[in-house]
Amino acid sequence: MGVGGGAPIRVVIADDHALIRSGLSGMLGAQPDIEVIDAVADGAAAIAAAERLRPEVVVMDIRMPGVNGIDATRRIRRAPDAPRVLVLTTFDLDEYVYEALRAGAGGFLLKDAPPGQLAEAVRTVAGGEELLAPAVTRRLISRFLRVPPSHRAAERLAATLTERELDVLRELAAGRSNTEIAGRLHISEATAKTHVSRVLTKLDLRDRVQAVVYAYENGVVSPGAPDGG
Repeated sequence: MGVGGGAPIRVVIADDHALIRSGLSGMLGAQPDIEVIDAVADGAAAIAAAERLRPEVVVMDIRMPGVNGIDATRRIRRAPDAPRVLVLTTFDLDEYVYEALRAGAGGFLLKDAPPGQLAEAVRTVAGGEELLAPAVTRRLISRFLRVPPSHRAAERLAATLTERELDVLRELAAGRSNTEIAGRLHISEATAKTHVSRVLTKLDLRDRVQAVVYAYENGVVSPGAPDGG
């Protein structure tokens, strides 16, 4: 049974290493609520599989020959009713995770994650949530974001959001859940959820992952800045 007790979550795996493809297929295929419907070796094949098979999730490597995982993610996510994309990264080697998030990935997972964490990550993104490991997210963005925001961008942001909404955006940038935001801002979880929705709508952002990227690009938070605990 899949998310919400329905059909199994249909997954396509894209990785150019045969052993990794086989290992991922075995780990995910062993889960009763996940079905691996294809495993491909490059981004072009991932795009084709996504169009042909209509999976719920594509587990996407970044570095592949031909069409890489970033370009494949961008093209897959443009389609109507697009599948969600869970990006795999080696973290210390990949320099493109930030671009993958901008391309529309619903989250990312380290390649050395244990089997249970991989399966849970697939369930998370299949359920419409974003996979944001706060410490890793901040570290990655701090490492790869280089261009400082303009003062004009900060002024536009201040004119668009209320002070409370800016507070919520800062919490989103730290990778916090609605429950955590509510606790830190001393508001109800329902109110936190409403504020998050308003922030995404006002800034024309698709999801919480884009909110993280937006916050760093526009100077709401700074790379390497403490998150206040």
